[in-house]
Amino acid sequence: MFKFKVKNQYEEILYQLEDTMTHHDFQIGNQRRTLQILMHEKEKIEKLTEQEKYSYRLPKHVNCLRLQTISDTYAEMGKEIISLLHRKPVKAIPIVSERVANRLQELENVKNHLLASWNDTCEKNFKKSLDYRSLAFKSHEKRQSNHKAFLNEIRNLASKTSKNANIQKGGSLEGEFFCSYGSFEQICIYNQAQLEAESLVNDHPMNLRDPALLEDKEKLPHYRFLFSDKEALELSLRMLFAALSLQNN
Repeated sequence: MFKFKVKNQYEEILYQLEDTMTHHDFQIGNQRRTLQILMHEKEKIEKLTEQEKYSYRLPKHVNCLRLQTISDTYAEMGKEIISLLHRKPVKAIPIVSERVANRLQELENVKNHLLASWNDTCEKNFKKSLDYRSLAFKSHEKRQSNHKAFLNEIRNLASKTSKNANIQKGGSLEGEFFCSYGSFEQICIYNQAQLEAESLVNDHPMNLRDPALLEDKEKLPHYRFLFSDKEALELSLRMLFAALSLQNN
């Protein structure tokens, strides 16, 4: 059988208690509805004439569920009472209705007597029932808190592939990138080794080998974007100016 959820012992107690309470409510509901129908039929019988009483038959709304409730009320005598209801309903209905009323009162008294113990059981077990790990917590902690578990965890962490030098500097596996816009074709991104090439140094509007800049490395640019598409450059500048204007407003 497939179990979608494992219940701890406290939750199991609450489930059993809920089944018990539902069973009591179901019994009381059946008795109350059966009594209502019998009392209604009893009032009708009292208004009938002798001739009408002779021809009176058990109505259809006294169905199998109502008859089963009456049979359960009389226990071993249930079948005989059902037979009398069909053969002599005029005489049987007043007697049966009184017995059903007594049985209803008994069930309500039992429920009222049990309510205190039901409430006490709920209060003692509700918070504990929320601990879904209570069954496996001790065994899990015992397995994970010994020296072997600690050593295995250290070995697993050590065996994992560590970040290479480029990743530690904020780049990728392929190179030491200085920004994260490599997916755009209009933007060319170079690593540190490529920035030393004469063609790039001369192409840049700022002389990266200027002694004045080398003395103060904070003035060096962190990013180097070479736009080969004029339209892309114009769009980028528009976005930049729009952001600045919104910030000023």
